[in-house]
Amino acid sequence: MQEFLKAKPLAQTLGVGVSTLKQWRKDDRLIEGVHFVRYSYNLLLYNVAMMINYIATRSDPQLHERQIQDYLKQLEKTTQKKRG
Repeated sequence: MQEFLKAKPLAQTLGVGVSTLKQWRKDDRLIEGVHFVRYSYNLLLYNVAMMINYIATRSDPQLHERQIQDYLKQLEKTTQKKRG
């Protein structure tokens, strides 16, 4: 199961500012549904594993892209199991 956090606890975990997370979203560096999920106007949760991976692979964007594709495949499999 994936762990999700609000901006402030995640920022502390990653060692970045909350404003940095917001800027990354604005710059389209983070993908909604992968790096974060917006539940309502004022509730946004971040996927901890994908955010840690983003930080760890910033010098190798292709590696992070492969991780995103793996995550999406796993998410699709999980969704299909729940439907079936």
